[in-house]
Amino acid sequence: MEQQVKTVGSGATAAMWCHLSAICGIIPFCNIIAPLIVWQSTNSQGPEVDPNGKEAVNFQMTMSAVFVSVYVATVVLSIFTLALPKSAAAAGSLVIFAIEMLLYSAVVIFWLIVVITAAVRASQGETYRYPLSIRLIR
Repeated sequence: MEQQVKTVGSGATAAMWCHLSAICGIIPFCNIIAPLIVWQSTNSQGPEVDPNGKEAVNFQMTMSAVFVSVYVATVVLSIFTLALPKSAAAAGSLVIFAIEMLLYSAVVIFWLIVVITAAVRASQGETYRYPLSIRLIR
């Protein structure tokens, strides 16, 4: 029995970098800008670059919206603690901080897992569809 080996070209590598470039997202909104630049500058390297680039940018826009939403929700909740008596305000602030850290941690772990999964799949020549992604760019 002969085994077929799937060859992957520079298009798969460029598609992989569309996903991995989002990791520079420690700089605000660079998680959107970097995949957008990689996608647009390497779009001609293969047919797998375009769909992977769109998926990467769409997912990063979705995740940025999630991060901003978590931040806004914690700010709003923190404002409500100002109405509490002083003895309860400290405890309320601590609870809100713990909830915020749990939410951010869960979102970051999810984000990191799916970005790495997408990069691995793209390096194999596949198009990865992110879960829970709002597809604004088609």
